[in-house]
Amino acid sequence: MKVRLLLAYDGTDYHGFAVQPGVRTVGGALVAALERYLRHTVDITCAGRTDSGVHAWGQVVTFAARADVDPAGMQRALNRTLRPAIVVREAALVDDRFDARRSATGRRYRYTIRNDPLPDPFTSGLSWHVAAPLTWRPCAWPVILSTASTTSPAFAGAPRSPMHPWSGSCATPAGWNWATG
Repeated sequence: MKVRLLLAYDGTDYHGFAVQPGVRTVGGALVAALERYLRHTVDITCAGRTDSGVHAWGQVVTFAARADVDPAGMQRALNRTLRPAIVVREAALVDDRFDARRSATGRRYRYTIRNDPLPDPFTSGLSWHVAAPLTWRPCAWPVILSTASTTSPAFAGAPRSPMHPWSGSCATPAGWNWATG
């Protein structure tokens, strides 16, 4: 029997998702909480790892568990242990053929630029502040993304082209959220 978890997390204080001995990671915290609850070792598979400081709203994780596991009870226990930085949004039993990584059909990313003369302390960890007025052109997003990835911790893992440092590339759709004051 497999369990599928849908996670949301604030990755600010974590060194990415992947379990790494001696390093605080989202996956490491999740495995420790799962093993405490299930009382057996757990090997998780995630849909995609995130880098240090990156947040997620819909990270899917799967792992093998005994058939008598109570997904709702496990979800409550994990949320008591991991909150507020990591939240299990859903927990369900799934067919053994389901795999978080191989069953994924796509990924979506959202980048937020706060275009306002003044920074906002409440959104600074989740957005890139640009004080100068921006004019949006569809072809400009790779340049903005590339610049953001080199100047803002909120965009530290953004993709860049090594051949052209001021251009960017992205193999998946990206959405933009423009925040103004």
